[in-house]
Amino acid sequence: MIAKYGLGYLFVAALVVAAAVVAIPAINYTNATTAISLEAAICAFVLMAITQVLAMRLKIVEHAFGGLDQVYVAHRRLGYAILALIVVHYILTPNFTGLFQSKERNELAKLVGYYTFFVFCGLIAFSMIKRIPFLKFSFPYNLWYFTHRFIGFAFFAIAFHQYFVKKPFDQTEAIAYVLNFASLVGILAYVYTQTLAVFRKKDYRVVSVERHPAATVITARPIGGRLKLRPGQFVIIHARRSRLREPHPFTASRIGSDGSITISVKPLGDYTQRLRETIAVGDILRVEGGYGHFDFRKGNRSQIWIAGGIGVTPFSAMAGELEKHPDINVSMIYCVRDEAEAINLDMFKALDAKLENFNFVLHASAESGRLDAEKLVKAAHVRPAQADFWFCGPSPLRQALVRGLAKAGEKPRAVKFEQFEFR
Repeated sequence: MIAKYGLGYLFVAALVVAAAVVAIPAINYTNATTAISLEAAICAFVLMAITQVLAMRLKIVEHAFGGLDQVYVAHRRLGYAILALIVVHYILTPNFTGLFQSKERNELAKLVGYYTFFVFCGLIAFSMIKRIPFLKFSFPYNLWYFTHRFIGFAFFAIAFHQYFVKKPFDQTEAIAYVLNFASLVGILAYVYTQTLAVFRKKDYRVVSVERHPAATVITARPIGGRLKLRPGQFVIIHARRSRLREPHPFTASRIGSDGSITISVKPLGDYTQRLRETIAVGDILRVEGGYGHFDFRKGNRSQIWIAGGIGVTPFSAMAGELEKHPDINVSMIYCVRDEAEAINLDMFKALDAKLENFNFVLHASAESGRLDAEKLVKAAHVRPAQADFWFCGPSPLRQALVRGLAKAGEKPRAVKFEQFEFR
């Protein structure tokens, strides 16, 4: 990954622990089972509010976690923690003499909490499962995206539950202020993602569509304001066209001086296949970004770039910037099945001939077999043990190469990649 940033997780842990500690004076007279159940519920609710904030894609949050891809990883991990905590709360039924604002509202809050528990568990479980085991069936992305948005409504319901249900403290206790503040933050964050976030997007018009055997190359030019992008960053795009409205992340393979951006999309799933079949010149794209910390300028002076298939996209933009950084020595290996699948091959060969600090190797597995650590060491013009290892491609290939290099005594100084799976 880009880096193991701990600041974001440290802040999350501090908020959850603080909430748990603040709750102790309000629940310390209850029995152990009830105390554990209530603490689990309180921690889960605070985490729910935090996940709503993570979904806002704020720059300050991205920096705290080391990239938007890491924010998404954290979002998923917190979802697992929330699921475990609410199951604990459900199994360990609280039992206490408590306070509530009215019997009718308490009964309604209990009912809302009961049914929302099953809805929430179902939504989280569905968000974890991309395909049915042992069957060649993957859930369409648009179905996942549609159902995932209901988690925000589930948060509304749980906020109602926590405010009106009977509990061993009233609204003057410190923990009540914490929970009510978490409710407010979570609700405002969800409203922002569904409404105000639209103002961060810029309109781009598609000016070119090239359908190559391995990918669809789309170039779009800004209609009004342009986005600020660095080579290696990605954007989140949706098209103003039926069945292409779900936002997806794509790395910019080229950033033009006129503000235009080019993306290369491999038809790996339902959305990317529809994009290939239906996108046309003149279509309007809504574009948001740039995101990501895949920035070679912040790396070591010696670098090895490994591109696997469509993973070449960030390196396409980065290679074009190498002329401005002659002090950075790069050896790039581009892995494809055969040469016909290669994207921007002429550009890489031209840069290899022009720049002294850039060496390019095309590795076609149909002819040379699968790239392994031994072949990498022979192909690279810099020693892996003295270089940063920048990777974009299938994770099994990355893991095999890193293990092989370590076994050969050529463990890279750092391994940098982003955790996105395009569908």
